[in-house]
Amino acid sequence: MIDAARFLNAEAKARKPSSLKSLYPIMIRPGMRALAGGLPHPDLFATQDVSATLRPLALPAVHSVTVPTTAVDGSASSSRFLQYGPGTGWPETIKLVKEVMIADKGPQYEDWDLMMTHGNSSAFEICTRVLFSRGDGLLVEHDTLMAWGAAYQEYSFSSYIEKLMPLGIIPVPVKLDKEGLVPSDIPRALAEFKAKYPGGRCNVLYTVPTGQNPTGTVMGVDRRVELLNVCKQLDLLVIEDDPYSYLHVPDYNPDPAARESYVYRGTKGLAPSLLSLDTDGRVIMMFTFSKIMAPGFRLGFMAGYKPILTALIQLSEGSVQSASGFPQAIVHEILRNFKAEGLHEFAIDIQKAYTRRRDRLVDAAFKYLTPISDADGPLVDFVIPEAGMFLAPPTPPTPLLNPTRPKIALTSPTPPSRTPPPPRINPPPNAPATFPRDVFNALVARDVLFAPGEYFHVAWFANQIDALMAGGELLPISAATPSPYLRGSFSFVAEDVLEESVKIFGEVLREFGCGRRA
Repeated sequence: MIDAARFLNAEAKARKPSSLKSLYPIMIRPGMRALAGGLPHPDLFATQDVSATLRPLALPAVHSVTVPTTAVDGSASSSRFLQYGPGTGWPETIKLVKEVMIADKGPQYEDWDLMMTHGNSSAFEICTRVLFSRGDGLLVEHDTLMAWGAAYQEYSFSSYIEKLMPLGIIPVPVKLDKEGLVPSDIPRALAEFKAKYPGGRCNVLYTVPTGQNPTGTVMGVDRRVELLNVCKQLDLLVIEDDPYSYLHVPDYNPDPAARESYVYRGTKGLAPSLLSLDTDGRVIMMFTFSKIMAPGFRLGFMAGYKPILTALIQLSEGSVQSASGFPQAIVHEILRNFKAEGLHEFAIDIQKAYTRRRDRLVDAAFKYLTPISDADGPLVDFVIPEAGMFLAPPTPPTPLLNPTRPKIALTSPTPPSRTPPPPRINPPPNAPATFPRDVFNALVARDVLFAPGEYFHVAWFANQIDALMAGGELLPISAATPSPYLRGSFSFVAEDVLEESVKIFGEVLREFGCGRRA
């Protein structure tokens, strides 16, 4: 097993368990007269019984769930779940998550556990407070494409990268291809970090193996095994971010009639998590209920090696105390009623909805983003996602670089293929460097909003952190060089609005002369 202490920062090593929380096992003994804690009496809670109606067809046999004041037949109870709870989260919910969601998919060692969290953003924040010190590096996914005579290093989730900036944690880019993070590139990334920051630690890797944000790529099983083998050789800890595994959808088929034969994975055909392949305690998996139940629940869990998890729990006890009891109670009752088979059917229902939306958007792209004429190139190229909720730029095998005339790729359809071609989108001759932002602004004026590619620039954020460490100030993202990529989501707007948005997208690109070869 790994040496857990090697990965903890000085703050985590100095932190001790919460004194008051340590009394909890004694306080809950039957018959205990618990005067130790400042707990409000349940009779004074503003809410008593709590019920939730499930959306139609979530599961035919389960229409609603109720959390009574007192537990009935193994249910959660509001008098318990709405009270102060342990830093791990409520044991009843943890037990059901293990039984229904993880079951036989846990790590390949015994000394592991999980804690409930406020979702993956909070979980990642906890990890940064426990595993990193100022000046340390974090290995992250990226891709490098050439456009406008400059390299763009992108494709890591911007909200997480932005968290690193004020903490002085340096994102260290590892190559990304059509199957996700490239394990063989990790030694190069580490060597470059150590050469540039001789005193810094870099022993943690962050990855989204299923539905990488924003490219939507999915790591194959062999790639996952290779990644863990490389991390074992280099003694790296792995933070596995898993918001999208339940959104793993069938490959796109351009024939609507053939879509009737789509096979959906549910929970039984999902790609194995890195956690399930872990043999020596080096994977911390973060899972969120935001994408499958509701983001407002602010609920998820982290699972991993107990000595690492203990340090994460101790920080949680002294900050957020524990995950919110209300969503824990609702999720407890949903899992208790669904059981494993019901969760499988529930996942299929979600996957069908996301597949339909994905197909609607891709169909529209092939309809409205075609070349202006037979002599011209396509308006855009894109990767058709295998998982997640985003339509994103391609990960080509060669850099995009035209020495005589720059090119631009803006969010992207490719033909249905696992190997997308290099971007082929041409701006008008002599287009200014602001051209991507000009296109973005023109789309906003037509009430169509994409996420600008510079929001995902690993290199931009790394340079900003360097400046901060040298005594400078962080610049706003608006100061970044405009990126030739946009990210589009097919998850939120109405399906007919998806098609209308792509139509407007195509009209704007044509107005700017995109795709012209001469």
